Amino acid sequence: MNKTLKKKLDRLSEQDLFMNEDVRLTYIDGIVSKLKRGIFPKQNLERMEYIIKRHNRIKNMKKDLKKK
Repeated sequence: MNKTLKKKLDRLSEQDLFMNEDVRLTYIDGIVSKLKRGIFPKQNLERMEYIIKRHNRIKNMKKDLKKK
């Protein structure tokens, strides 16, 4: 694997919030605590959905880079 490909993969990994376990658990804890209080966390769920979609795009980009 050459250096530029490795740098691109590292940069994509840094941009992927869903891979960071602390961020993922923080969002899940926020959603669960609001549900326990009887509040439907629409904004939190939308943000989590956006993070998951972005994670899937980054994952596909990484897979395409590795194929090259």
